[in-house]
Amino acid sequence: MESKKTASQSLEEMANSIVNRPDGDIPGVGRILRQDIALALEHLERHRDLHRGQIFSLLNTECYIRTELKEVYRRTPIKSLDPLPDRARLRKQLQKVEEERRLLQKEYEGGLHRLHDKLLELMQKLERVCGAF
Repeated sequence: MESKKTASQSLEEMANSIVNRPDGDIPGVGRILRQDIALALEHLERHRDLHRGQIFSLLNTECYIRTELKEVYRRTPIKSLDPLPDRARLRKQLQKVEEERRLLQKEYEGGLHRLHDKLLELMQKLERVCGAF
Protein backbone atom coordinates (compact mmCIF):
# COMPACT_ATOMS: atom_id res chain seq x y z
CA MET A 1 0.00 0.00 0.00
CA GLU A 2 1.44 3.34 -1.05
CA SER A 3 1.53 6.02 1.63
CA LYS A 4 0.32 9.45 0.68
CA LYS A 5 2.63 12.43 1.21
CA THR A 6 1.56 15.04 3.68
CA ALA A 7 1.63 18.74 2.83
CA SER A 8 4.59 19.23 5.16
CA GLN A 9 6.55 16.43 3.45
CA SER A 10 5.87 17.98 0.05
CA LEU A 11 6.90 21.40 1.38
CA GLU A 12 10.18 20.02 2.71
CA GLU A 13 10.89 18.20 -0.56
CA MET A 14 10.33 21.40 -2.54
CA ALA A 15 12.57 23.30 -0.12
CA ASN A 16 15.29 20.66 -0.48
CA SER A 17 15.10 20.91 -4.27
CA ILE A 18 15.53 24.70 -4.03
CA VAL A 19 18.50 24.36 -1.68
CA ASN A 20 20.19 21.81 -3.94
CA ARG A 21 19.96 23.93 -7.11
CA PRO A 22 23.15 25.37 -8.60
CA ASP A 23 23.92 28.99 -7.67
CA GLY A 24 23.49 30.19 -11.24
CA ASP A 25 19.80 29.29 -11.19
CA ILE A 26 18.96 31.78 -8.43
CA PRO A 27 19.91 35.49 -8.59
CA GLY A 28 21.37 37.67 -5.73
CA VAL A 29 18.66 38.12 -3.10
CA GLY A 30 17.33 34.69 -3.96
CA ARG A 31 20.61 33.16 -2.80
CA ILE A 32 20.17 34.71 0.62
CA LEU A 33 16.62 33.39 0.80
CA ARG A 34 17.91 29.99 -0.30
CA GLN A 35 20.40 30.04 2.58
CA ASP A 36 17.55 30.93 4.95
CA ILE A 37 15.55 28.01 3.57
CA ALA A 38 18.53 25.70 4.14
CA LEU A 39 18.77 26.99 7.72
CA ALA A 40 15.04 26.38 8.29
CA LEU A 41 15.45 22.80 7.01
CA GLU A 42 18.39 22.33 9.37
CA HIS A 43 16.28 23.61 12.28
CA LEU A 44 13.56 21.12 11.36
CA GLU A 45 16.07 18.27 11.46
CA ARG A 46 17.48 19.44 14.80
CA HIS A 47 13.96 19.74 16.20
CA ARG A 48 13.21 16.15 15.14
CA ASP A 49 16.50 14.86 16.57
CA LEU A 50 15.86 16.58 19.89
CA HIS A 51 12.36 15.13 20.04
CA ARG A 52 13.62 11.63 19.26
CA GLY A 53 16.17 11.91 22.07
CA GLN A 54 13.57 13.10 24.56
CA ILE A 55 11.11 10.36 23.61
CA PHE A 56 13.85 7.72 23.81
CA SER A 57 14.78 8.94 27.29
CA LEU A 58 11.14 8.78 28.41
CA LEU A 59 10.82 5.29 26.97
CA ASN A 60 13.87 4.14 28.94
CA THR A 61 12.41 5.66 32.11
CA GLU A 62 9.06 3.99 31.47
CA CYS A 63 10.72 0.59 30.91
CA TYR A 64 12.68 0.94 34.13
CA ILE A 65 9.56 1.87 36.13
CA ARG A 66 7.52 -0.99 34.62
CA THR A 67 10.30 -3.44 35.44
CA GLU A 68 10.40 -2.18 39.02
CA LEU A 69 6.61 -2.45 39.25
CA LYS A 70 6.71 -6.07 38.07
CA GLU A 71 9.38 -6.82 40.65
CA VAL A 72 7.24 -5.29 43.41
CA TYR A 73 4.30 -7.49 42.37
CA ARG A 74 6.56 -10.55 42.23
CA ARG A 75 8.02 -9.93 45.70
CA THR A 76 4.69 -9.19 47.37
CA PRO A 77 2.83 -12.10 48.98
CA ILE A 78 -0.62 -12.70 47.51
CA LYS A 79 -2.46 -12.21 50.81
CA SER A 80 -0.47 -9.14 51.87
CA LEU A 81 -2.51 -6.58 53.83
CA ASP A 82 0.15 -3.91 53.31
CA PRO A 83 -1.18 -1.11 51.06
CA LEU A 84 2.05 -1.42 49.03
CA PRO A 85 3.29 2.17 48.88
CA ASP A 86 5.87 1.08 46.30
CA ARG A 87 3.12 0.19 43.84
CA ALA A 88 1.40 3.53 44.30
CA ARG A 89 4.69 5.42 43.96
CA LEU A 90 5.63 3.58 40.78
CA ARG A 91 2.17 4.06 39.28
CA LYS A 92 2.43 7.79 39.97
CA GLN A 93 5.80 7.84 38.25
CA LEU A 94 4.26 6.11 35.22
CA GLN A 95 1.50 8.73 35.13
CA LYS A 96 4.13 11.49 35.21
CA VAL A 97 5.96 9.86 32.30
CA GLU A 98 2.71 9.74 30.30
CA GLU A 99 1.99 13.40 31.10
CA GLU A 100 5.52 14.33 30.05
CA ARG A 101 5.13 12.40 26.79
CA ARG A 102 1.88 14.18 25.98
CA LEU A 103 3.43 17.58 26.77
CA LEU A 104 6.51 16.81 24.65
CA GLN A 105 4.33 15.70 21.74
CA LYS A 106 2.27 18.88 21.94
CA GLU A 107 5.42 21.03 22.03
CA TYR A 108 6.93 19.04 19.17
CA GLU A 109 3.86 19.47 16.97
CA GLY A 110 3.75 23.20 17.75
CA GLY A 111 7.44 23.57 16.91
CA LEU A 112 7.02 21.70 13.63
CA HIS A 113 4.08 23.91 12.74
CA ARG A 114 6.08 27.10 13.41
CA LEU A 115 9.07 25.84 11.43
CA HIS A 116 6.90 24.77 8.49
CA ASP A 117 5.22 28.19 8.51
CA LYS A 118 8.65 29.83 8.45
CA LEU A 119 9.75 27.58 5.58
CA LEU A 120 6.61 28.35 3.59
CA GLU A 121 7.05 32.08 4.18
CA LEU A 122 10.66 31.95 2.94
CA MET A 123 9.66 29.96 -0.13
CA GLN A 124 6.91 32.47 -0.93
CA LYS A 125 9.42 35.33 -0.63
CA LEU A 126 11.77 33.48 -2.96
CA GLU A 127 8.98 33.01 -5.46
CA ARG A 128 8.14 36.74 -5.36
CA VAL A 129 11.81 37.67 -5.84
CA CYS A 130 12.78 35.09 -8.48
CA GLY A 131 9.50 34.11 -10.05
CA ALA A 132 8.40 30.48 -10.30
CA PHE A 133 10.90 27.92 -9.08
